[in-house]
Order: sequence, then structure tokens, then C-alpha cells
Amino acid sequence: MRRYILTNVIFLCIASGLYGNWNNTFDEKTYQLALRASCIDIDEYEVFAHIRETFLRNSHLEKHIADMTALEKEIILRRKEGVVLKIRKSNNINEAFAWEISNFFGGFSCIVPAFPIKIGGKYVIIQKVESFAIAEEKTNLPRKDIMRSVLVEDYWNACFQMYLLGLGDLKGSNIGINKKGKIRFFDVESSFKYQNQPIRSKYSFHAGFAAQSFAWPQFQQPLDKRAVISLQRFIGSLDNLEEDITTYLAYRSFPLDREGFFYRLEKIRNFPLEKGKTFEDFYRFIFPQMSLGLDELCSIISRILQKKVSLGEALFFAHKDLKREKLSSEEKKELRQWLSIYIQ
Repeated sequence: MRRYILTNVIFLCIASGLYGNWNNTFDEKTYQLALRASCIDIDEYEVFAHIRETFLRNSHLEKHIADMTALEKEIILRRKEGVVLKIRKSNNINEAFAWEISNFFGGFSCIVPAFPIKIGGKYVIIQKVESFAIAEEKTNLPRKDIMRSVLVEDYWNACFQMYLLGLGDLKGSNIGINKKGKIRFFDVESSFKYQNQPIRSKYSFHAGFAAQSFAWPQFQQPLDKRAVISLQRFIGSLDNLEEDITTYLAYRSFPLDREGFFYRLEKIRNFPLEKGKTFEDFYRFIFPQMSLGLDELCSIISRILQKKVSLGEALFFAHKDLKREKLSSEEKKELRQWLSIYIQ
């Protein structure tokens, strides 16, 4: 097996060595990481290296990227190679780190593979194109039959990954569901940035963990025995995660908040997983002070929006959209009082 890995990585290093030191160093570190972490699939990187070689030979593409400012962003679809190029603000390549770390989750990764490349003096993401459905614009929800194709245990699995990796900007159009009913995260440039306790502002708060998928029926769907066994298997796959992360960070330099990451890991491990529990129960478990006022918050948001909303809808609205809402003086007073009691 190691001889096979070595043969592949020699190719990677030769190919990347022609095109710049950063790419070459990345390949060398990948080889070293693959020798210590069997979940790192070197075949994925071999495919990436071939695609990267094509892009690095493309002088027009390189110039286009080089001419972009540090604050510009763009997504370029490359149909022939079956990938998209993502140029993010400030050289953000967190998608690559999020995908790699998710491979330590025992084969349960929900992150679409993403790889970094240095081209035109910038760090850019290459990401595979996958087929999936996303939320419809009118409802901000996937089509009902597609949404319901997601098993409750797969929903929890995906939510645990959101929580562990600190994924942000989880609006409906950033959460895909493929034909197998599996959740796929493909736009995770905002990651590893969670506050592990809610933070309040004047009339709003940032929960640190909120997603539009909380409005899906699986948020309040009770676990059955099969789902509990599946989730126990997922949590068991995290047994060596502290050691795996230490190994990973020896070969990948990026500012991971280890303390926050391991805090969230312990929350997952300590949750009393059993038949009948819902993901709402887990959410209340990780934010115990805020959980005391969640039903009241749901009522407040329902009055603001002048329609009945579920707790999941209320949470995401409060997390993302409340600060942009024009509030009456009475609504402001009600929110200030709620925040003073439930958000420390």
C-alpha cells in the first residue's frame, strides 16, 4: 500500500514541481499526511494534480486570476474538467481544510471535495461539480419529496458536521441534497469561526450555530432505534479525533481553534443519545441558558413576521435576518428584554 502511495505522490511532486514551490510543498505535505492518516485518499489528489496541471498551463486563466484584487471573488465553471474554480476574498481556502478534516469522520463526510491551488499569485479552490437539489427560491426549502428523502440519522450526521467544523452561512441555497438523499455542503468558505456561546447585540444575537435546515421536518423528528445505532457508529468514529487533528495540523498550517473544536466534540459525545430524542433536544443541550427562552423567542419572531413559524425557522431568522428587520418600538422592547434574560 505504501509503495502504491509513494508511486502516486512521486507523480504529484514531479507535476507540481514544474509550476511553483507552494504547489510542490502542498503535495509533499499531502504525501506525508497520507502515510500517517489512512483516510486521506491519495487517488483524490492524483485526479486533482492532473486538473491543476491543465490550469497552470493556461496563461489566460492565470492572468485573469492575477489581475483580480484581494477583495474580489468569482466562481468559474470548467465543464470539461468537471470542476469549478473558486476565487475567494483574501485567499480564503477553508473549503479544502474543512473537506480534509471531514475525512476523519469515519467515511461519513458531507463536504464536497475541494483542493487548493496557487495560481496567478493567489490561492484558489478547485471543487468537484456534483449533482444535487437545493432550496427553492420562493420557500427557501428544498422540494418536499427531496427534503423528506433525507433519513433522520443522515440529517443529524450532517448537523454534527456543521457544528464540529464551525460551518457558517448555511442558508438554504448552500445545502444540497443528492439523489441518494445525502446532504452535501459545497459552499463552506465560512468555517471554523463559531462562537460556542451565543453573543448578543442591541436587538439580536449570534447563536454560533444556526442553519436554514433547522426548518426541515427532521429538526423535530424523533430518533428510532435504527437511527440511534447509526449515530452511535458515527460518534464512535470520532474516538481518535483529537489525535487525528494533532496529526493533521502538523502538515496543514491554518488557524484552527483547537479548544473550540474539542469543546464542540465533547458536547456531541456527552449528549444522551437515545430513542425519541430530536435534534431540537441536542440544540437545547448545547445552549442550556438560551433553551429556556426558545419557545418565547419563537412567539416573538412569529409576531414580527406576522405568521406562525417553527422554532427552527425562528432560530435561523433571529441568527441571520433579524438585524435587518425594521422593528417597532414594542418589538425592540420585547427583544431587549428577552436578550437580557436568555443571552449572557
